[in-house]
Amino acid sequence: MNRREFLMSLAACHGFILTDPKAIASALEVQIDDIWLAALSAPSTFFVESGGVLTTMRIADIPPHPSSRRELYGRDTGRTAESFLKLANEDWRIEDLLSEAYEEAMVDDDADKAGENWRDWLRNADGDTLEVVRKSVGLWLDGMDESDYEYVGQFRFSGQQQALQFFIEQRTTADLFSIVSVGADSPSGTDYAELRMPLTEANALAKRDGIPIQFASGD
Repeated sequence: MNRREFLMSLAACHGFILTDPKAIASALEVQIDDIWLAALSAPSTFFVESGGVLTTMRIADIPPHPSSRRELYGRDTGRTAESFLKLANEDWRIEDLLSEAYEEAMVDDDADKAGENWRDWLRNADGDTLEVVRKSVGLWLDGMDESDYEYVGQFRFSGQQQALQFFIEQRTTADLFSIVSVGADSPSGTDYAELRMPLTEANALAKRDGIPIQFASGD
């Protein structure tokens, strides 16, 4: 086993090893020894979900499903033109919402209040207009749609993808633990790594061979 490459793969998994992969790549052998010993003292945990699916994140650690975009993205409406412009810079969908509000203002014969574009219009808006915008943005932040639920789902799949990438890079280790890569034609519709060995047997093997990983139930 190439310990340097193994540690670099571990470092690429979020939260496993705090040392930067680039630092490991250029580290002296004596430094690699120290990092390896530290990793052995606190093995990185791969969690095993139903069917042997491996992930770097337990289901219990996945953030609960939020009920609104406000909760999901940690955003609030604000009350000033600049606060709305900041939101638009953070999310193109809010930009579209504000642009539509500008178009409606033009249709409603408010062209005399409008600037050259929706940003100018917003900066020059009076209090009543800003209140209408605030309510419109607030309603949008209180809702969620398919794209937002997909964003939530990335938390779970990112853990599975990290585990998959690790065992693709560390094929010898994968073979040792009877870990196989399952393709996107699987029932879940995504690629993942699957442990085909009992947890106790896998952990005993890791300890016996001095490999700084361990396995635990992720359910």
